[in-house]
Amino acid sequence: MGFTTAKGYSRGVKLAARQRTYGALWVFAGCLLCWRSLPYLGLVQTDTVSLTTAELPVALGLALVVGVLKGWFMLRKSAEFAGRRMLREGKNAPWWTLFRPPVLVLLGVMIAMGVALRHGPYDDQIKAWLVGVGYLAIAIALWIGGGTLLIARRPTP
Repeated sequence: MGFTTAKGYSRGVKLAARQRTYGALWVFAGCLLCWRSLPYLGLVQTDTVSLTTAELPVALGLALVVGVLKGWFMLRKSAEFAGRRMLREGKNAPWWTLFRPPVLVLLGVMIAMGVALRHGPYDDQIKAWLVGVGYLAIAIALWIGGGTLLIARRPTP
């Protein structure tokens, strides 16, 4: 339940706004990962070692297949679970319930893994494949999961 002020206004966040916010954050995170993958894929010129133009179609196809499969079979279900959790919490749940402690721990672990992938001491060509394809695949999966929350029907509890 949301808190109420002296005037009776609820400070809780409505269910539809919570779902849209959560979905938009997933889509935004996907956009950031896609942007971070571009130098490794060779689509943006930097001093980063990147894939060759001959490797690019294979990398894009692999990222698309892995991303769609992960998005459809894992993150879409996670988004549906998050939507059901928000529905159980009620229409005026406080804003801080969007980010439960286990979710924050998971975010921290994923960020640390991304930093380790980018800065790890291994072959640059392998790094280009792992970061370029991996980040783009995760971005596609996040777009599918986030889109699930953005277009979800919002039942009235």
